[in-house]
Amino acid sequence: MKLFLIHHAGGSSISYQKWLKYLKTTENIMIELPGHFLRSDEPLINSFGEAVQEVSKQITTRLDRDEKFMVFGHSMGALLAYYATHSLSKTHQTTCLFLSGASSPDTMQNSITHISWINDDKAFISEVVKFGGMSEEMLNSKELIELSTPVLRADFSIMDSFIFQPSEPIGCRGYVLNGIDDVDTAKSAHRWSSFFKSGVTVRMFPGNHFYINDAFKDICDFITKVAHSYCRNTSNEKAKDIAYAVLQPKLYCR
Repeated sequence: MKLFLIHHAGGSSISYQKWLKYLKTTENIMIELPGHFLRSDEPLINSFGEAVQEVSKQITTRLDRDEKFMVFGHSMGALLAYYATHSLSKTHQTTCLFLSGASSPDTMQNSITHISWINDDKAFISEVVKFGGMSEEMLNSKELIELSTPVLRADFSIMDSFIFQPSEPIGCRGYVLNGIDDVDTAKSAHRWSSFFKSGVTVRMFPGNHFYINDAFKDICDFITKVAHSYCRNTSNEKAKDIAYAVLQPKLYCR
């Protein structure tokens, strides 16, 4: 089964490179927005609607019409994963979504920071640093900061342009993953259930918003076992039960 991986704001396909050796049950396809890493020669996108269309296009070009698939997205990538999959729901059948480090859409509006509006680059980067996830190497390199600032601005513009509008829940099941110390995001985790007809399973891992950098082996184990349960042609509910029973000992829940 194909698994699409969507990067966070300021990330790229390389964000998931080290995951590949641990994701052995799935055919892994890393989504990359224009202007990022391998697509650095293309114009950046700075609106949420455009980004959703781009992700949807990248997914559909890699699928047969009746082929089932899964999507994982972190932070900005999670929101794009949900809305791209929602837009494809009439023509493609998603097996499940893994939504990591993202508030539910109805609460996202209140957590948007609008830091993309900050004109001064130094002040803008200072605000970005508060989210975590930037390496010491990047923070200490003027060249890397200059290269990454336009990409970060564009990605935060994508998030700043998001406007929540109620819509029909999506038909597949959702798996909502968060770092325990990412308190604001974790608080709204269960609110994602109203966006899925089949409900959600919530899992907490040690760490903050970028827990994915340290807990990626456990996350890959989670994804692999859930994918395996679906590939055995179990129902959504059965797959949920299998995932819970097998993965619970390795996860850290409140």
